[in-house]
Amino acid sequence: MRKRVMGLLAGALFFTGIIFTASEFTANAGIKALADKPASMKGESDLPARELAGAMGDRVGIDHGSRKLDANPGKEEPDQRSGGSDGSQFKPLPLTHTVNDVEVTIHSIRVTEQNTDFEVTIKNNSDKEKVTLQLDEVKTEANSGVAGKSAEAVEAASDNPDFKGKAIRPTKELHGWVRHQGLKDRDVANLSFRLALKGTKETRTYHFLIDCTTLKFRTL
Repeated sequence: MRKRVMGLLAGALFFTGIIFTASEFTANAGIKALADKPASMKGESDLPARELAGAMGDRVGIDHGSRKLDANPGKEEPDQRSGGSDGSQFKPLPLTHTVNDVEVTIHSIRVTEQNTDFEVTIKNNSDKEKVTLQLDEVKTEANSGVAGKSAEAVEAASDNPDFKGKAIRPTKELHGWVRHQGLKDRDVANLSFRLALKGTKETRTYHFLIDCTTLKFRTL
């Protein structure tokens, strides 16, 4: 049985640039016709959703539970993301954030001419989901908002043997160094460190704001 979606009968139905009138509708400056005229029942118009979706080039999604149209659903569901951060306050190490049963701890930082590295433990306390560090989403910024200094951003280094391509299984943990490119100014007052862990169900994002004013950086 053809799934149908209830619309408004009075005048025309407007949503996301689409206008319905009788058995025709206008979308993207073009007029399209429906094979069946909308049925009227108790003051409402019943529109053939599947035919409408096809006429729109599959750009209309159908929510069968609530009988709604989504005029811009896309071909795939966007990656579900959950995150944790320190808000806007810089704090000293060690720092730990937990997002949906996956815990990330920053223990120390190593600053050399070639690299800026973070000592990290990722503990996967979930029951079934593997997680993997997404190195292309790792970002660090130094000296954000520091008077007399310019903020400097660096990305993860291509050489990251401790975490690259390593999945962390449920109830397991992985400890190592997340390597970054070297900072030009190694006189660092604070660091903003972002990372993402991709799982089978969602991507978890973490944002650490690290106060470095009293931190003793490791050099080895």
